[in-house]
Amino acid sequence: MRKAPTKITEKLEKKIVNAVTSAAMQSNEFNGFLRFEYEVDWSNFPVSLKFKALFHSEAAIATLKHDGQQNRIEKYVLNALMKQGVRVKDIRKLMTFEVVDN
Repeated sequence: MRKAPTKITEKLEKKIVNAVTSAAMQSNEFNGFLRFEYEVDWSNFPVSLKFKALFHSEAAIATLKHDGQQNRIEKYVLNALMKQGVRVKDIRKLMTFEVVDN
């Protein structure tokens, strides 16, 4: 049974949504980028916070990594989280780059 959200978790959720939205707008410059998704277990926050950067294809992800642009997307998310007052230790451990299943 899932617990009802508390005022604190609702506030954090809103901050994360705002951060992800901001980072996604910046990340649209990358070929093949679609959106971010995230998941979190509030009982283990912020350690449980995980992000997925979703792309059209493996080729788009390979190009991003080959060009050394992966860290720019990670910085976009990290900076957006920091602006919202959400602190995370190492964004590289929290983010994966994946292809959207059609």
